[in-house]
Amino acid sequence: MLTTTPPLPTSSDRLTIIGATGSGKTVAGVYHLSMMDLNARPWVIFNLKEDEHINAIEPARHLPLDYKFKSKEEGIIIVHPRTGEEEQVNDFLEEIYQRRNVGVFMDEPDLANRSNAFIDILRKGRSMRIPVITLTQRPVDVSRYVFSEASFIRCYYLNDDRDWQTVEYFTPFNGEMPLEKYQSFYYQVGDRERYWLLQPAPPVEESLAKIKAQLARERRFI
Repeated sequence: MLTTTPPLPTSSDRLTIIGATGSGKTVAGVYHLSMMDLNARPWVIFNLKEDEHINAIEPARHLPLDYKFKSKEEGIIIVHPRTGEEEQVNDFLEEIYQRRNVGVFMDEPDLANRSNAFIDILRKGRSMRIPVITLTQRPVDVSRYVFSEASFIRCYYLNDDRDWQTVEYFTPFNGEMPLEKYQSFYYQVGDRERYWLLQPAPPVEESLAKIKAQLARERRFI
């Protein structure tokens, strides 16, 4: 386990964040989003859980799943898929895949597990300039591509042995190693000999303020 400062995901990477409810994964997700160049491309957030931290992002637009991108798109778009809307989620992901140069923030990929478009984004997103941040509390239930195609994996506390088994298969983490509240293991995929123990992410208010400040600047249309 390393104590040095770890490399952070960039806007060409795919980051997977894992953790039980209340572990701190959404706060970390918003933090990592705030570290991206949000003026280089639009970002779409799939807020399946209606998380309050995500809904507090300003100045985001809350739009329907059938939204069609404009020729010059910018900012953060939040969509609110519901159970039974798997087809609509896949269609919107296909829209992103075809357009390219759009970031995807997937808070619980339940409705995208069988989405061919989501799998294509995970597998080919780097070359298409589609960075991905995926959050999940049940690793055992999500597509293996969420882990196999990730560039970085950050893991918080999990309370199910089956979930730990999934995590241990794809990372050097050990479910028997203790984690204090809001701590996480962090791993750069490809180096199974090293990983980091990270302290809690900054308060979500700081990350929200950083996002708001970025989006308030004059944007570069794409």
